[in-house]
Amino acid sequence: MADLTTQSIFRGALPGLLGGPWQWATIGAAGARADPDAFLVVASFLVVTAVVASSIVLWRGATRAWLVLLAYTLLNLALVARSRATFIGPVIGTEYRYQTDVALVAAIALGLATMRTVGRFPYADADPLTPRAPARAWLSENVLEPMREAGAAPATSAGVVRLGAGLGAGLLLASSLFTTVRYDPSWVANPAHAYVDTVRAELARMPAGTRLADVQVPDEVAWPLLSPYNRTYRLFAPVLTGAQVLAAGHSTASLVAPDRDGHLRRALIAGPTAKDGPVTGCGWELGDEPVRIPLGAEATDELVVVRIGYLATAATTLDVTAGGTTVEVEVSPGQGSAFVAAPGPVNAVVVERTGDNTRVCTDDITAGAPVAAPVGPS
Repeated sequence: MADLTTQSIFRGALPGLLGGPWQWATIGAAGARADPDAFLVVASFLVVTAVVASSIVLWRGATRAWLVLLAYTLLNLALVARSRATFIGPVIGTEYRYQTDVALVAAIALGLATMRTVGRFPYADADPLTPRAPARAWLSENVLEPMREAGAAPATSAGVVRLGAGLGAGLLLASSLFTTVRYDPSWVANPAHAYVDTVRAELARMPAGTRLADVQVPDEVAWPLLSPYNRTYRLFAPVLTGAQVLAAGHSTASLVAPDRDGHLRRALIAGPTAKDGPVTGCGWELGDEPVRIPLGAEATDELVVVRIGYLATAATTLDVTAGGTTVEVEVSPGQGSAFVAAPGPVNAVVVERTGDNTRVCTDDITAGAPVAAPVGPS
């Protein structure tokens, strides 16, 4: 918790409130976390402390505004500690997406600590800030008057406020721009661009009747933590058509999956295989009666893809039942394969031929998750 607090507040939030962190440490393939140097860590702590302390000294009631920010920051810290930090570690405190909302609350707190509230409120009158006269008198006599005599400060208090606000806004803008420029390379050099472009181009050229398998994309394209948005069906949903998707209850004779570079290759199925059939030279002979073909183990994927490699004497159709779902499959003469998608789990496949006296043999059935073939035709 001490390390997480240091990372989250002193190396993350405080430098970020001043437009930091100026320096970034790359994470993953496209992105970065805060990596401020010691100077900015110390400077941001001193500046924020000075702003908070001066507002409390000059205004009665400012403390309550900063307590809101403190409570919100601690609550955010507790949530990170109980979630991502438990398996990523304290360094997660420098990943800004887990505390970006603190900046909004800090802006509200700064306004409530330095400006009077005006207008009507539905439930009660506002308890406005009131100036601390002794502190203001001391500041004017010992700081502002000597600066005015030296020509280093405007003649009025309003001018001092405008000058301070202008300088602060200018420095914050410059700091933010510098931080943005330093972040840009880690965002632009994104390997996902080439992968997505390649898959989109090959999807556009994919032959009719071929379907794309729903597989995880490489980690550098989308982290596994983003599941299910790291899968091809979610990532390429804007360009996929229904005829290119192998959903539950569908079948295809041609299934492809993208490799690490985004090239579409024939899909293999990783999972348990069927037990050997009883017919010599044929394995499981598929006739007009249903044939139950047990798997060596249960395929437990949420969506199971069953591949049936067959040898047929003529064209026919098969009724394939897996996971409680029956799918009609077209069989071509000779050697071929068919892919059937069904909800898991699946521990057996029931096949029944629905055509004429065609002889269909299979001893090549696998059920599980599709993966791209490492070599072979695309």
